[in-house]
Parts: sequence; C-alpha cells; structure tokens
Amino acid sequence: MTTNKSSQVSNASTVSTQTSQIHRDLLAASARGNEDKVRSVLKEGSPWSSSKDQTALRKALQKASARNNLNIIDLLLRKGAEVDAQTEDEFPALFRAAQTGHTAVLVELLSQRPDLEARDRNGQTPLFVASVRGYADIVELLIARGAAVDAQEKDGRTPLLALAADKSSAAAWNNGVSEVVRLLVSHGANVNFKDKIGRTPLLWAATNGHYHLVRTLLETGADVSAANNRGRTALHLAVDSTDTTHIGEIMNLLLEYQADACATSDGGWTPLHNAAQKGLAGVVERLLEAGASVNATLSNGMTALHWASFNGLEEVVNALISDEAADLSIKDGFGRAPWLCAAEKGHYQLIELLSPVRNSNRLPRVVQDACKAFTATVVEFKDFGETQRKFRHSVYDVLYGWNQKNGRPKVPVWTNTAGAQNDFKWIHLPTNNLAWVETLLIKWFIESGCRDLEGYKALTKCFEQEHRGPLPHANFMRPYCQRISNLHPSEEPNFDADLLDIRPSPVRRSESNLSQMTITQRVPGGDGKIVLFMPYLHYETDEGRQKMTDAIKLVGAADETSSTSSSPNLLLLQAYLRGKTKIHPRRTLDQFFYHGLDTSARDRDQVVYRYCESQGQQRKIFMVDQLWLFVLSKDLVVTCFPGRWDHQTRDPLNVLDGIMEEMNAKTRPAVRSAYDLAILISSRCSGMFSRHRSDDQNYHFLDMFESSVGRVTEELTQLFHSFEEASTQSRQWLRPKRRHQILKSSKDETKSFDPLLDIRAETSLLTEVRDIRDELNILTMVINSQLFTLGDFRNCLIDELSNDRYGSNKKVSSFVMDIRKRMLDQERRLKVHKRDIDGMDEQSERLYKSLRDLLDLKQKHSNALEARFSSEQALAAAKEGQTVMVFTIVTIIFMPMSFIAAYFGISIDSFADGLPDTYVATWTFGGGLAISVVFILMAFTVVDITKAMETFYSFTKRRLNTDATQPQQGLETQPLYRDVTTTKSGSNQTVVYNGDADDAGSPGKIYREQSKASGVSVMTRTMSHISSWQGTPKDDVEKQAGRARDAYLYP
Repeated sequence: MTTNKSSQVSNASTVSTQTSQIHRDLLAASARGNEDKVRSVLKEGSPWSSSKDQTALRKALQKASARNNLNIIDLLLRKGAEVDAQTEDEFPALFRAAQTGHTAVLVELLSQRPDLEARDRNGQTPLFVASVRGYADIVELLIARGAAVDAQEKDGRTPLLALAADKSSAAAWNNGVSEVVRLLVSHGANVNFKDKIGRTPLLWAATNGHYHLVRTLLETGADVSAANNRGRTALHLAVDSTDTTHIGEIMNLLLEYQADACATSDGGWTPLHNAAQKGLAGVVERLLEAGASVNATLSNGMTALHWASFNGLEEVVNALISDEAADLSIKDGFGRAPWLCAAEKGHYQLIELLSPVRNSNRLPRVVQDACKAFTATVVEFKDFGETQRKFRHSVYDVLYGWNQKNGRPKVPVWTNTAGAQNDFKWIHLPTNNLAWVETLLIKWFIESGCRDLEGYKALTKCFEQEHRGPLPHANFMRPYCQRISNLHPSEEPNFDADLLDIRPSPVRRSESNLSQMTITQRVPGGDGKIVLFMPYLHYETDEGRQKMTDAIKLVGAADETSSTSSSPNLLLLQAYLRGKTKIHPRRTLDQFFYHGLDTSARDRDQVVYRYCESQGQQRKIFMVDQLWLFVLSKDLVVTCFPGRWDHQTRDPLNVLDGIMEEMNAKTRPAVRSAYDLAILISSRCSGMFSRHRSDDQNYHFLDMFESSVGRVTEELTQLFHSFEEASTQSRQWLRPKRRHQILKSSKDETKSFDPLLDIRAETSLLTEVRDIRDELNILTMVINSQLFTLGDFRNCLIDELSNDRYGSNKKVSSFVMDIRKRMLDQERRLKVHKRDIDGMDEQSERLYKSLRDLLDLKQKHSNALEARFSSEQALAAAKEGQTVMVFTIVTIIFMPMSFIAAYFGISIDSFADGLPDTYVATWTFGGGLAISVVFILMAFTVVDITKAMETFYSFTKRRLNTDATQPQQGLETQPLYRDVTTTKSGSNQTVVYNGDADDAGSPGKIYREQSKASGVSVMTRTMSHISSWQGTPKDDVEKQAGRARDAYLYP
C-alpha cells in the first residue's frame, strides 16, 4: 500500500514537471514568433483549462503582441488567452502592441474589447507609449475606441505631457510626433495641464529645447506665462536648458508670444540671471532688448552683473553695462559690488572695466554737477614732510577724472613710494558724503593693485557704524576707531598688476637713488589701516543754519532732482540727500542728541544764540560735525569734515585752514609721517574751542556759557532781594496800624503783593537754567565721545607702529613714546574742558535748586498770607454777624411793642372811654420787653435748646423700647447693646459700640449708616471721665455706654 502511494506521488510530480515545461516552451515560442512551435505546444498541452494554463496563455499573448504575427495571436486567442493583465508586474497585450507600433496586432486585440486604460508599472496606458513613440495611427485608433487623452500616470503627466517630457521626441518630430500632438490637441487634450512639479507641456518642451513642439503648443493656445512650482516660466527653462542648440530660437519665439522677460522665480531669479550665469552673451542682449531689468536682484542681492563678474564672463559684462540703466554700485547681501566679485575670483581684467572711475558717465547729471561744485584738497609730503605740495581739484576730478591720453587717473590716489619710502599724501573731501568716501577707497584699492582684498573688505565694514533714521540729521556715524591689520606684501598672493597699469613699476633699493642714510631714517609703521569716526564741536550762524534747514526741506519735498541751482550746498543735497548712500548733513547741538525729533524750535533757543542776541552780535549756534579719518598703509591719509554753509569770507575757526596753518607753523616740528598728520588733524578738531585758538571773544563759546550762568545768578539774587522786600512790606501790611499808613502812601495797595504772587520771572529763569544744563550735558557727551575715541586711536597708532618689521626697536620705541605723549596731551586738554563744563553744570544745578527753593518760599508765603487774610475775613464776617444780631435784637424789641401799640390804637368799644397812659405804657413796654427777653434768650441758646430736645426724645424712645423688650418669665434682661468692647490707654478708655438697636430714623442710626458707607463698621468714643470699667454692674455698663453714645452723637 505504501508502494502505491509513492507511485502516485511520483506520477503527479512527473505530470507537473511536464506541464511547466510546456508552459515555458509556449512562452519562448511566442516571444520568438515561432508559429510552428506554438501550434505544437498548444496541441500537446490540451485542453489548456487550468489556471496555470490560462496564465501561460495570457503571458504568451503579451509576448506575442510585441511581434507582428497575427497567426500566433489568433491561435492564443482561440485557446482562450486573456487580453488584459491580471497582476501588476505584467504588461497588457494591448500595451505591448502599442509600444511596438504594430497596428494590425492592435486592431486584432481591440476586437477582444480590452481595457483601454490598462496600465503598466508606471501607471501609463497604451496611449502614453504610442504618443511618445510617435505612432499616430495607433493613437488615432485608441482615441477612436475611447482612450482618455488626459489620463494621468504616477507623476501626474498626461500623454501630451509625457511626449513633451521625452527628450527623444524632438528627433522624431517629423516621424509622427507632430501628428500625435495634433491628434491629442484636437481631441481635447489640455495643453496647460500641470504635472506634480507644476510643469506644463510648454515648460517641458522649453526645457528639452524642442523648438517645433514649443511652436505647436503656442499656436494651440498654451499659456506662455505658466510657471512651475518654483515660479520658473518657459523663458526661464529655455534659457537654462542644457540643449543650447535652439535656445535663441525658442527664446525669440516665446518673446514673440509676449513672454515676460522680467518674470521672477523662487529667490528672485530672472531669465537674465540664468543667461548671465551661463555666459550667454547673445541671449543677454536679446533679453535686454525685450525689456529685462538689468538691475533685478536675487534674494541675496546679486544682479546679473554680479554673476557675470563673479564668473569672469567679460563678454556678458560688456553686454550688461552697455545698458545705460545698469547700476554698477549695487551691493549684494555680502556688501559686494560687481567689481569686488571680480576681484574675489581674480578676474582683474574686469575690475577696471567695472570701477566707478571708468564709468563716471553713468552718474546722474545732478551728481556730476555736485562733484564739480566742490573742491578737494590734496597735499603731497616729501622728504619727511619738509616739502609740501598743495593742490586743489574738483571732487569730480579726484574721484572720477581720467586722462584719456595716457590712460591714467587725473589725480592719482596711490602714492609713488618707489623712490622715497617716507612720501605720503593727504586727501581731504569737504563734506561727510559716504558715496565719495567709498568711491575714493575703491580707486585707492584698484590703483594699489588690488592687494589685501580682505583688508579692504574689513575697511568697508567700518561703514556699518552708520546710523540711519527718518530725518536727515538722523544719518551719522557712531563714534568709532578701529585698526585693520594687513598681511605683509611679501606674504600676499601674486596677481597681474600690469593689467591695471596704474602703479609705477617697483624699484629695488639697490637700484634706486635713495641714500643709505635715508633708508635707515625711514618712519616706522606697518601696512595696516586705521579708521576714525569722531564728533567735534563747531558753529554756524543762524542765517546759515536757516538756509541749510530750508534747503533740506525743499529737497525733501521735491519730486525730482535737478541741477538748476547755483548753490554748491543745494546741489549736494539734491544729488545725495535722497540717494541710496545718503549724505550726512551738519547737525545742531540738539539734533546731535535728539536725532529722532524735529528740533527747529530748540535750535533757536540755544544759550549761544541768546547770548549773541543779547550782546548785539551776529547770532550763532553750536554745531556738532563729524571727522572721518582714514590712515591707509602709512602712505595716505583721507579726511572728511564739512564746512559752513555757503561760507565765503575767511573764518578764524575754519578747520581746514587751521590744519594748514599748523602744518606750516615754525613753532612746531614738521609733519614727518601720516601718523603725525593724523594726530594733528584729530587734535585740531577735538580742540576747536580751546582758548588759545582765537583771540576774538566772539568765538569763545564756553565763555558764553559762563556769562549766561553768571547772569542767571545775578537775576536770581535780585529775585531773592525782591522777595525779601515784598515779604517785609506784606508783614507791615498785616499790622493794622501800619496798614493805614501804607494805604495812604499807595494808591493801589495790591501792587505791594505782586512780587509775592507773580512767578513768571522765576519760571523763565528756571527754563533757562534747565536749557543751560541740557546743553552742558550734551557738550559733556560730545567730549566723552572724543575721549574714548581718541583713547582707542592712541592704542591703534601704537599697535600699528609696533607692527613694523623692518624698523629698529629703539627707533620704534621713540616714535611710540612721542605719539603717546602727544595723544595724552590732547586728551588732557579735553579733560580740562570737561572739568570746566562740569563746574558750570554744578553751578547751574545749584541755581536750579535755588530757584525751586525760591518758588517754594513764595508758595509757602502766599499760603500764610492767604491764611491770614482768611482769618481777617472771618473776623470781619463775625463783626458783621454781630451787627446783624444788634439789628435783630432791636427788631425783636420793637416788634412786640409796635404790635401792642397798634393794638391799643384800634377803635374798639371797650376803649371808648379811653385808657390811662400808665396802663397803655405798662402793657406796651412791660409786655413787649417780656416777650423780647424770652425770644432774645432763645436766639442765643437755640442750638442748646435743639440739642436738649433731641436728647430728651432719644432717651424717651430708648426707655420705651427697653420696657417693651423685657422677658415675661423673669429671664435676665438682655443688654440694649450687643457688643461693648473697651480698651485702656492711660487714663482714657475707648468704647466700641454696635448700635443695631436704634431705629432707622434716629440720628445715631443715620451716623452709623454714614460710617458704614465710609468703611467704618463700629463707632468709637474716648471717655476721659470714666476711670475704670472693671467691677461695674452690667446695667450700669449699659447706662454708661448709652451716655457715652449720646455724648458722642449730641455733644
């Protein structure tokens, strides 16, 4: 039996193996298109009814559909092969036929009514593959049978999208793809349908450089402005396409259909940015012609010119700067202009091309006129400062001037030190204009051969100390001093300096004519840079300040800037007040401190202004100007500070002239180095109002403060004397005997009290003292800023001198000691000024307190007078009351007499015989006087009578209430008052009474209600006539409490 079972298992296994082999043979024969083999296999495997047989037949049909053999397909179909796939890993037979382009096979399969939307692993239907392969006949057949033209695959693409996204479709355009597109579109395919990444067929066609498809889609209504999920349009993708063959054609086609050349994608990218980044100069030119914004910036601030400069694309740079609207001064988020991007990557051929010096023709007309209207000062120092050559050039020539003949700047900034190591130069710009300073530093950096790029970046970072605000005077540099170290030239990277052809060729010491003694006497110093921003005090006339204020308001309110003005200062404001890099106008003392407020009214209330006005001098005001000082590699000193408004005549406090005079003074050593010059300039600015600067008293502004404080002190003394006199006179007035004499000698007695009641003078002085203190505090703030800035400046100079690698230690130490001494002297002078100001401030504080004391005395004295007058008025009122009382008594006396007399005068029958005079007189005077006496007594004691009646009424009512509440069964009588609490304090005792037993209408109840309304729950009364409560019977305590209450309520 066991043998039989084993035999059966073996037979089944054999049959299964044979069946599997038949299936494999069928699949292989179908795949090869071997019709005879297929017939043979189908006969062997009859009847092909199992599920495995059906699976084999279905897969065989799928493989045969890829072959153009209808006989095999017919054999399989007659055996019952399924047309549709049953698992996800199978390709439907219809899909295979559409993929291979066998129309006859497709027609045969369609006769079996297959699922037209059957999909492969990627979710594509047969219409997808037929469209991508360009099989127009098959596409037409499928659409005619009802295939969906907008069916979507896994990536959200339709057949038209899939065709556009396929790169090979461009090559097969003339092989059926164009007809497929026409069929899809004509049968309702959506030409603006977007896939999951937001691309339309037009975007895909532009990406793949498919010119013909782009044209066809545009002609059929595709949206040329459609953008993907990142905001990129067809123009973006066409310019950024990897297929550069048709970029120009597609771009022109899109622009012809009104594509937006300024469209921006994520990050602010425009087609111009893409073209500039890739170096497509022709595309850049075409986009600029189409209106692309040449100054459009990315989110990081970079323009197309930045990208072209960064990548060293000279052709693209030339195309971009050929646009007149190109702004070469735009800085990206890292503070880099296009020329600096080129310098970072070593593209030195582009630096000069992009420098402001070579592009001055791009400046607005008003800017050029403003630069030409101002004069810059250039001083060259040679032979340790013994020889000085002074030049005056327009600011335009210094910054932008270019000599076309020799291809060099008109005014070189770089100092030629090849033959003399101790030559240096000073350039002064006559206003605090950040745009001028930046241009000058760029020019210096380029002329120096673009060495120490990082040092230059650190130098420009110092401009971050700028404070900006909504008002013009809110733009200023914070007090600041910083040293920027530099690599030694021998350690810097090499670069092709000949490209600039600006610096002279380096001359070695052995070849120069400089003597060995001169070499050994070189001034020590490193190649670093020092930057100083410091406020300093100056002045302006009120007329000049008013003109400046009016000009700022005029320019601020103007819609456009023009250069029609003849005033240089007004031109300067028109050019730079509203620009990206704003000018820093001069500030008054109050504008320096209250830089967020409009100080127009305060400016004309300065101590200096009031003093000059009172002395009949030209009205002046304090100004706070800025010194910007740059020491660049011991070869160049650059300064910026402003002059007075439209100043024409010689000014004894002109800073520039003062520096020139000190440089040439025979009483001081010659300026031997850039560091000596920097110390001299800082000393002149910080010591502007030192007493030795000018002998003209009209410019000793600190003395004006002292005089103002002294005048206020004198006026305060006079006010105290006036107060004393008025107080003495008021005391005499209060004496009745003296008052009569004063009234006789004075026509208006109220004038004697005016000094006591009028505080206008004190208030005015108080305001003036407060203003003085306020301005003194501002002056102290300016001096403190100078002190800590100059302290940092001293340290920077010492560090820079100590960094000299070639100087001897002895020589360096000597220079350091000299600089330390001069800087300490400079700081000492400032501390003297600060001490003087502090002394004036302390005196002003004492004046302020004295004025407050005087006002307090006046207030107290007026209160005393008011109290005295009130008491006299009360006495007068009492006398008037007595007079009224006399008249009342007289009236009381004579009224009853008049009544009785009138009564006896009546014609009555009983009086017919007449009455004796004595009788009538007795009744008239006796009765009248008796009645009068009673009423007179009542008039004087009416208050006592009223209180007595109220007490009697209250006592009676309380007694009646007590009798009504007695208990009926001999219980102990409850006290009338529930709570009686006593506290002792010495001989006095306080009784706390809770009077709930009173009726609502009693005076006590009313009082208690008033007490509760005011937050008091109980009534207290001190009873000095009760010595002790201990041992007192309960009823006596109640009576005494009642009497206490009555005594409190009815005193």
